[in-house]
Amino acid sequence: MASTAESLADTLDMSARVHDAMAERVPDAAQHAEQERRLAAAERKAAAAYRRGEIPADEVRRVIRDSGRRSC
Repeated sequence: MASTAESLADTLDMSARVHDAMAERVPDAAQHAEQERRLAAAERKAAAAYRRGEIPADEVRRVIRDSGRRSC
């Protein structure tokens, strides 16, 4: 699970960079980039917890869970 979370975080970081590049032309692109970075950080925290044999913190799980409720 940790490696999957890390891979997802890397993909989210790439997506954030793409959104940054579109920010001048696409409404809400900067906001999407910020959301992607927040989710990437949560995924990295989750990966670290998994590697320690722990369940990710409530806040980390909430960020990840809430990301499924938004559309990009």
